[in-house]
Amino acid sequence: QSKTAALFLYEEALFPWGKLNFGGRVESLNVQAFSDPAVPRFVAAERSFKPSSIAFGGLYKLDSAWSLTSNLTVNQRAPKDYELFANGPHLATAAYEVGNAQLAKERSANLEFGLAWRGAATASGRRSANFASANAFLSQFQNYLMLESTGKQRTSAGAVNPADLNGDGLDDVSGAAILPEFAYSQHRARLSGFEINGNWRVSEAASATQTFDLQWRADFVKGTNIDSNTSLPRISPLRLGATLIWAQNGGTQLGWGARVGIDRYARPADQSTEAYTFLNLALTYRMKAKITGQDSNLLFYARADNATDRLAYSATSILTQSLPGRVPLPGRSLKLGVQAMF
Repeated sequence: QSKTAALFLYEEALFPWGKLNFGGRVESLNVQAFSDPAVPRFVAAERSFKPSSIAFGGLYKLDSAWSLTSNLTVNQRAPKDYELFANGPHLATAAYEVGNAQLAKERSANLEFGLAWRGAATASGRRSANFASANAFLSQFQNYLMLESTGKQRTSAGAVNPADLNGDGLDDVSGAAILPEFAYSQHRARLSGFEINGNWRVSEAASATQTFDLQWRADFVKGTNIDSNTSLPRISPLRLGATLIWAQNGGTQLGWGARVGIDRYARPADQSTEAYTFLNLALTYRMKAKITGQDSNLLFYARADNATDRLAYSATSILTQSLPGRVPLPGRSLKLGVQAMF
């Protein structure tokens, strides 16, 4: 049982050169676990926390096209109920999860800088389709809270390292399912990385009846366990992507559109998965219609995801660790649909 109450404040001040903002939050949290005579491992326990967070940010306009942003935050996060008191099989993760009732608040200091650019407006006054932005961040954790493998195995009833001589995944004595054990722990940690994205109008007909745009994106996170000088588990790997977009009527509400996108996922630092590339395709048609007597927009679409049917595994999913080689990402899929906006 969890009970929480919080108070937060957000303020923003606008200036000719940009803006400043401030945020703060204080919270009171009580988490209580109850005993169960039928299950001896379920014992009564209770923890209380009073986390607080504060944030400062700003935006500075260098000129009409360029702007700088910066954010500094100092955060505290109370452990969740399951991070404190879990002690049993988790059906969704196919693991035996063990909490730690002595966990402290997670504390972090975070610094982020950003640079953004947007092209000049067109002669007709329309907003430019060309833009780009880049952000870099650094987060230092005093008590980074994570779920990691202990190397042990458990039966669904809690027995440690049961015998499985025939390799059928069941305890030879009780017949109970055997699961890998994962436990919650805290470490000093560091997260750093960047993200960039943008759009480039490749071509545009003189009457703006047809446009081609190239959207591009990339992001990277490096997670380090400072205590052991090893990579943090389940951190998203380097991702690179680009999408070519064709649209009628300058990308307005009516007409045909098409997309061809490629996303490349690198091998993560913990070597848990291999690199892979996804190809995604889409064809759309927008039209106006009357729905319940009101002017509405209809979007018809056909979308093919992972069009090459590439076999791949998620580096951020615990299932990649608890059920190695058994839970791939979705294969080729085709979706047909219609969306009504009214």
